[in-house]
Amino acid sequence: MIRALIVDDVELARENIRIRLQEHEDITVVGEAASGRDALAAISKFTPDLIFLDIRVPGLNGFKILENIRQSPRPAVIFVTAHDEYAVKAFVAKAEHYLLKPIDDDQFADALKRARQSLSLRAHIRQNVPHVSDQEVPHATLPAQDYLDRIAVKDGENYRMLKAGSIDWVEADGNYVRVHSKEQSYTVRMVLKDIEEKLSPRQFARISKSTLINLDSVVEIKKLWHGDFEILLTDRAHVRLSRRFRSRVLPAQGLSARTYPVEEFHNCVLPTVAREQSRNRR
Repeated sequence: MIRALIVDDVELARENIRIRLQEHEDITVVGEAASGRDALAAISKFTPDLIFLDIRVPGLNGFKILENIRQSPRPAVIFVTAHDEYAVKAFVAKAEHYLLKPIDDDQFADALKRARQSLSLRAHIRQNVPHVSDQEVPHATLPAQDYLDRIAVKDGENYRMLKAGSIDWVEADGNYVRVHSKEQSYTVRMVLKDIEEKLSPRQFARISKSTLINLDSVVEIKKLWHGDFEILLTDRAHVRLSRRFRSRVLPAQGLSARTYPVEEFHNCVLPTVAREQSRNRR
């Protein structure tokens, strides 16, 4: 059983997470806190496995709370906040996920999946790997996973095999996806979430609820006036990078109203930590 603690100064926000967790039989909420000092006291009292942590809480902010945790190993952490500017700092702090309010159902499910994997791996390492200290366990990485090198797509009455690297982007289309490759598009009977899990997160990134892109196909990224970004791909498609997903592609700092050339883009891409219901192609 995973013991969870919820830290947020807003009662409705804590209730929202608590209600969501009621659907998961392997997770029990052992406590709640509305301030930094109360959070540290609750962590000491309940020794949770997992913390849902708001960043802006009275007393100590979320990062200060992490710095002052004495529990070893440190609990897994899922940040839940209305502020996206802390995404990079959260990843540096080795959080399992970074959720933006209002909470998206798919993102919440992904956050729980990553937390379960992390906690399971920690337990496995402590039981099976000798001479690993508690301080080293939280920083262990998940084992490598096999991803698709090729994918079968329908082309008229026939099928063809596309190399994963030749895919420029993928867009959701109901119970199907449209796979775009070299200015051609193909229909695959698969939902976007499923194909995302089968493609390497080192090469592919979700940029909205309905779009997945090949990072190697990015030509430039242009900031739009309302906070979203427009990405130009090698097939000349323009796709929208939504605010909710931009931390998977761009750093949170230094985002001025200008174009990011592909060379700078590759320098600032962050690992997916981690994986806007509209059609984004123009």
